[in-house]
Amino acid sequence: KVTVIENSPDVIALVGPTLKERYGDRLEIIEADAFTYKPPKGIKYSVVWHDIWPDLCEDNLKGMGTLHRRYGRRCEWQGSWGKELLQYHRRRDRANYCCCGTRKGFCDC
Repeated sequence: KVTVIENSPDVIALVGPTLKERYGDRLEIIEADAFTYKPPKGIKYSVVWHDIWPDLCEDNLKGMGTLHRRYGRRCEWQGSWGKELLQYHRRRDRANYCCCGTRKGFCDC
């Protein structure tokens, strides 16, 4: 079974027919917000993939963490679009910038 949680009717209208063609009766599309949706009690997913951000930004990591905690016990594996790349950039930036926000070596801290 393939379950899609999507809060945009426009996105559902756009991709729904293609997904239906591919997955047939195995497809279930639920119009809901992934941050507030409550799956039926006892349901487990093999894979959960979060792809709700139109742009990659380190600010998205907080929401990714929220979703990973929310669905973590309900799946065998989960991921988020761009999460590893954003974490890499955050680690790199922390290594190269002082606590004051200035590049290391260019401040008085």
